[in-house]
Amino acid sequence: MVQSLKGKRILITRPGHQADVLVDKLNSLDAEALRFPTIEIKTSSHCQQQLDIKHSIVNYDIALFVSRNAVEHAFKILDVSDLIGRVKIGVVGKGSLDCLAQYGIQNAELPNKTYDSEGLLTSELLQQVDGKKIIIFRGQEGRNLLGDTLQERGATVDYCEVYRRCIPQIKEADYNKVFHKPPHLAIFTSSEGLLHAYKMLSAEDGEKLLDIPWLLISERMKKTAYTLGHNSDIIIAQQASDDGIVSSLTNYTFNSE
Repeated sequence: MVQSLKGKRILITRPGHQADVLVDKLNSLDAEALRFPTIEIKTSSHCQQQLDIKHSIVNYDIALFVSRNAVEHAFKILDVSDLIGRVKIGVVGKGSLDCLAQYGIQNAELPNKTYDSEGLLTSELLQQVDGKKIIIFRGQEGRNLLGDTLQERGATVDYCEVYRRCIPQIKEADYNKVFHKPPHLAIFTSSEGLLHAYKMLSAEDGEKLLDIPWLLISERMKKTAYTLGHNSDIIIAQQASDDGIVSSLTNYTFNSE
């Protein structure tokens, strides 16, 4: 049964403009979407590494993009013509796939099941990679699971770190506008954003947040939630897309206030 979101204060922690569509969708359902970005995306400081990849991208068999941010920042240095018809492409999620389409790339491969590194590793593209040369576009200090597993399968793997994730600075007035009373639910779309939140919140607000439902986009994020001491409902989105998140919310039954 679809539940009403009318009057529900929902905390959205996605970076800046990446939250726009989700905010609009929730507001259209009469929810009160509260912007509280816990990640700020900035250009990577690894300029020489990026320059090297720009000139050698045609030598790779497969290019993997771990996020929409990876796509957006990679194509600040890459020429689309160097990839189309030359390099096979894989992405972790539908947001990355849609972003690639904006650059004219239509044939990227998605994970079979979960939209994460684990899911991408099950795709047909990455099953027979012995002797293949693979480049992974990601943020600085990203997970190594994807690359490590591909190396175990016999591939040569390089990384190109095209962005970095920082803790945003938030004005006191904006903070108070969000947290003058606890939200009904919080949405977190990365473990790093979840950890950043607890560096930005006051001790009191952090404790209150542990007592409300959280919507997460992967089972892996549950471990981070439990480590922080979360003790309310955890909803895993049906998909990591905006539509998937909204669908999961409208199928969740909020406790009576």
